[in-house]
Amino acid sequence: QGINNPHPAIRAAAAENPAATEEILRLAMLDEDWEVRAAVASNPNAPPDVLQILLEDEDRDVREAAEHNAKCYRFSRASEKNL
Repeated sequence: QGINNPHPAIRAAAAENPAATEEILRLAMLDEDWEVRAAVASNPNAPPDVLQILLEDEDRDVREAAEHNAKCYRFSRASEKNL
């Protein structure tokens, strides 16, 4: 699988694929390369708990990708309505 490839660009491509399984996304969110984590954060099928973790990532680009993910946006908007 692409997620086990030694090249970060290949791993990132696997992580941004909308057909990526939850297992692949969870593995990729732990990748040492920020571009791979950012690809997970921008994946429309990333689970909400994965996005929550990536919102706290050490890399600003990863955090911004998670913030712009539509699923995360819906989650944060729903939370605001409950305040």
